[in-house]
Amino acid sequence: MGRCRLLLIPFLLAGAARPGLQEEARPEADALRLGWPQLAGPCSSFQTVPMATPLIGDLSRARRLWESGCRDLGRAKGGSQAYRRVEQFTVEEFARMGSHPGNWAGPVVAEGMVFCASWRPCGDWVTVGGSKVRLDAEDIVVALDALTGKTRWLAAEPGGILKGGGKRQGFQVGPVVHKGAVYSLGSTARLFAHDAAAGRKLWVSDDHPARAAEAKARQEALAGLAEGKWKYNLTPNWCSSLAVAQGVLIVPDQAGGLVGVDLEKGRKQWSAPGVIARWATPSVWRHEDREYVLCANEKGELRLIEPVTGKELWRLAGLGPNWFTLAPGRDHVLVNVVADSGGGGRGSERKPGRLGAVRLSPSGGERAWLVGDGFEHSLPVWMDSGARIRVLYRGGRFLVPNCWQGRGSAAEGVEGPAGGTALLIEEATGKVLSRLAAAETWNEQLSGLAYWCGDHVLARADSYHGPKHGGRHPWTLWSVAGDAITRLPGRMDLVEFTNGYEVTMEAPLVAGLLFERTEQGGIVCCDLRAP
Repeated sequence: MGRCRLLLIPFLLAGAARPGLQEEARPEADALRLGWPQLAGPCSSFQTVPMATPLIGDLSRARRLWESGCRDLGRAKGGSQAYRRVEQFTVEEFARMGSHPGNWAGPVVAEGMVFCASWRPCGDWVTVGGSKVRLDAEDIVVALDALTGKTRWLAAEPGGILKGGGKRQGFQVGPVVHKGAVYSLGSTARLFAHDAAAGRKLWVSDDHPARAAEAKARQEALAGLAEGKWKYNLTPNWCSSLAVAQGVLIVPDQAGGLVGVDLEKGRKQWSAPGVIARWATPSVWRHEDREYVLCANEKGELRLIEPVTGKELWRLAGLGPNWFTLAPGRDHVLVNVVADSGGGGRGSERKPGRLGAVRLSPSGGERAWLVGDGFEHSLPVWMDSGARIRVLYRGGRFLVPNCWQGRGSAAEGVEGPAGGTALLIEEATGKVLSRLAAAETWNEQLSGLAYWCGDHVLARADSYHGPKHGGRHPWTLWSVAGDAITRLPGRMDLVEFTNGYEVTMEAPLVAGLLFERTEQGGIVCCDLRAP
């Protein structure tokens, strides 16, 4: 993977230097090798590696390629009251829900394999209040063959615990793959490194700031069970995933801070408190063959951090609250710039935000242009919606999907109303190249979970409500060829997917293959490649 990454990343950046240039397509094997190694993809911009094999033009022709035999990953979001009471941690309840509660993060892909980190129950069943329950768990990392779904390896480490969460506030920390190793954060804040090819444990580290408190909470919870008592915090609310920048593991600390960790032994090198929103994953911005950490927070601050030392290179204040994961372009990034936006508490007025571009350099950031100048384009930056905003970037273009959904119960149904627009924007100038008016129904909107693949964008407007708790929400396919957004035929609805809520669970699109976690604790692969 290391050699492939070094060859490809400068190549992609060269393409980004000339807006509209189509990157050279890669063979499928190369695309699978580089894959989707971190939450926002190989370039931190939600774009896939260009692939020689074209995608289907009609999404109804997509097919399920495989479903994993491994179903140890658990499920994620349930209903408002799921996994919040003692009787919900019984074998009967796990069977009724489809699986035990697991990590809410999606998989990552690299070296022709699909990796996912979670935990599975172990130990004895204990009777509490008339229910036989189990909390003890082992943290696991699973590697599946990307083309067949067969388990390549599964590494398990005792000392974990089942995490709770219902509709909200799950443990949603995804792994990252870098130069032949996969790094993950376990249920009690232990950091793990495994050899990606064979699953051999390289190291385990207790250097996460939350480790001592999490270990103590586990001990107290299990001691309480031994006495027939339920003592457990069911709302972890961890929603930031791992990243690697300039050879340093970047780890969220759960409280809006970041920690730099040595890749060789798992030792903490630096910490930066209060720099990122608690629901966002740190982004990697590349400039002249160097990588930097780019992050924003709810206070309206945008920062560039040197990842080796943790030094803050600059800070731009006076922006609006930014809860979402940033997608930096070649030399701009889009952020909410309305300083007093947000709100939405009881009796308070909600003020929408608006995206604006900040021009980036290693020495400073400066505001450049507003998104959608001449078009109405505002953002919901409050509870439930603030972390769902998604921006995509590819080859000198930003794509801003529609982020407005109709209000009321109908908006969460199968065909709720839609509102707002999606925009394709030229990075250098902010010029709107294409505007997509709101569709008649939410499921037909270019919105929500979206991935940019060549001239195509794959999107699912509602990934926050699963098939069993909120209605069916299919994938749609869009063309952006010639800088024009157009809807392509067909829908895809092939997976009983599990999901997050405030923060979307990612379903990486790699080499024409889409990988989604299921309610039953496994992974399904859907094939979007043209015959």
